[in-house]
Amino acid sequence: MKDLIESIRQMMAEENFSGAELASEASLISALPSHRSELIQIYLESLLNQKKTLPDQLVMEVINLIWDKNPEEAILFFDGASEELKRSQDSRILFFRMKLAEKRGNIQELHDLISNFHLRIYERNVPYVPAFVSQLIQKYFRTDFQLRLQGLALAMLRKDLVGAEDQARELILETFEKSTPKIMRDKLSLMFNVLHTQVEKGPLEIFQNLLGIYLRGFEEKKDYKRLAEIVIYFDDFRFNVMVMQILFRHEYWDMCTDYSRELVAHKNYDFVYIAKHFPDLKKYFVTMTQAVPRTTSWESPDLTLDEDPVPMSLSQASSERSEDEQLLIQLVKGQDFSDAALLELCVSFLQSELPRVSIASGLIVHERAKDQKIKLKAAYLVLTALLQSGDYRKAVDLALESMKLVSTTDDLLSFLYCEAEAYLRMEMNSEAKQVLKKILSIDSGYRMARERLEKLE
Repeated sequence: MKDLIESIRQMMAEENFSGAELASEASLISALPSHRSELIQIYLESLLNQKKTLPDQLVMEVINLIWDKNPEEAILFFDGASEELKRSQDSRILFFRMKLAEKRGNIQELHDLISNFHLRIYERNVPYVPAFVSQLIQKYFRTDFQLRLQGLALAMLRKDLVGAEDQARELILETFEKSTPKIMRDKLSLMFNVLHTQVEKGPLEIFQNLLGIYLRGFEEKKDYKRLAEIVIYFDDFRFNVMVMQILFRHEYWDMCTDYSRELVAHKNYDFVYIAKHFPDLKKYFVTMTQAVPRTTSWESPDLTLDEDPVPMSLSQASSERSEDEQLLIQLVKGQDFSDAALLELCVSFLQSELPRVSIASGLIVHERAKDQKIKLKAAYLVLTALLQSGDYRKAVDLALESMKLVSTTDDLLSFLYCEAEAYLRMEMNSEAKQVLKKILSIDSGYRMARERLEKLE
């Protein structure tokens, strides 16, 4: 067979394309699998050189096989096939078109092809996704909601309940943490509909009930029992906060207050997480400063100047600390606390309305920490305390400094939002708008940034 292939190739070299066509076509009838791909390539090349139409079945058979070694020839064969084949929903054609879209940088087309493939295998009840497609999703669409929701539906269809639970958990968390209210509701509704198709009772039913209560509220007595099951099932602090958000959303204020005490005692309690992703709930964990009530009458101040007044700048006045705060700061600096302990103290001082002490605690960690994650967490806490204390200019400086260290988009967005918040409190609305627009250019679904920008405009 090797000698025959060589002789056919010689015909091609001599431009005897019709002879090469007949010889390769005849050889395909009895060719072994190891030689078939090579003979098909010669046969298709001979047809192309004669400007003849390529047979669809042979094109489908060979284009994916030769892609890795010779993608340009595979593209030539595909372009020479019929329009019907190019629109085919056959998996082999879809896979080839995915490879072609990736090679040409057509990411939207690649997204649509993967989505169509998911729908096709779901409809056919054959929910197995090849590794090749999974790798493309991880590479280009790791955070794409539509494809991940389809992945959840396929995992449920193939009875991969463990995998489905993991996917549902990630989707719900990400939706709550990053979406605007409208987008969040749309996404949660779609997830609820997918989870509702699950027949077997189990963890996925808990997720379904969680979304159902969030979207519809407490419509029947069973919903209170379902909420209790949700609370019992989830040990994850983030889902516990989500439960509190449901209570807050449906105006169960007293229950929010009681539940906040339980969350503070959680082993993974994280005030930064609440402040960052659920700002509506922050007031339950940080005592809000009440405005000093105006009295109906007040004594006229003594405006007599001292003979030798002691000059004091505004910055000096704003940096004065009470004796208690100074004592606490000295206590913190004088003890050999670990970074974790200092960060916990930082949160506690924030909750106790002692932002300057919180700043001192956080700065110790920020200055000495070698671990970038710990350093950034300390910076975020210090930023929160600076905003609480009214030192907005320092907050901007720290936010800008921290952005140089971030390695994830989430961290970058958090510090950008702190910068915008500081500008807003200084009534520098133009600067705040620029930062908020930058946030939305990075993540259009950033709920808090969008709401703030809408209010400004």
